[in-house]
Amino acid sequence: MEDSPPEFIIFRKPGPLRGTPYDLALDLVVHVHALLDVTDQTRINIKDQLDRTTTAIAMQLAHVLEEIPSQRWAIYRAAHKLASTCATLLDIIERQGTKSEHLSRARRTCEQLRAQVAPLAHR
Repeated sequence: MEDSPPEFIIFRKPGPLRGTPYDLALDLVVHVHALLDVTDQTRINIKDQLDRTTTAIAMQLAHVLEEIPSQRWAIYRAAHKLASTCATLLDIIERQGTKSEHLSRARRTCEQLRAQVAPLAHR
């Protein structure tokens, strides 16, 4: 059997652009996942809440383009609120004694996400 590609063209929907709020939300999920793997001093309920919050941000932003333009601000507002909750949870984890490069990356990404979503949420 031959390993060459088929003789036809497959058109695919382009993925999200780098630097979009959705892409930052996915990066935040990755950084938080890595952080939760190395965090020992934090209670499980804080870890679970952080994991759920970052996932919820990505889910909100994944559906924003399906909404009519005049109603997108509501999804952005919900994502901004969740990003603020995420930032607070990261503050709690830091205060509990966690020192990690993953924490620094997650905080940076969360702040970038909040900065991008804030103007879209308050129109």
